[in-house]
Amino acid sequence: MHDAIELFINYKINEEGISSLNTISAYREDFKKFLSYYPNIKNVDDLDSAYFNQFSYDQSLNGLSSSTITRSISTLKNFFI
Repeated sequence: MHDAIELFINYKINEEGISSLNTISAYREDFKKFLSYYPNIKNVDDLDSAYFNQFSYDQSLNGLSSSTITRSISTLKNFFI
């Protein structure tokens, strides 16, 4: 899974022209949080919208801003779905 994530991030950098180190770092942090929240997910097919909903709900309980949560979910869905 980690190799696929790095390929995704490299695609964002090379094909979409994302050059902001902050954005790239945020992508990595989004994946890190999600994968630590769901450590047993090994296959993209195991995911459905309930996983993203629960993750975003818990992130809001942890005090993350709605814009941070929205960006995170957007990144994750862009990769997983």
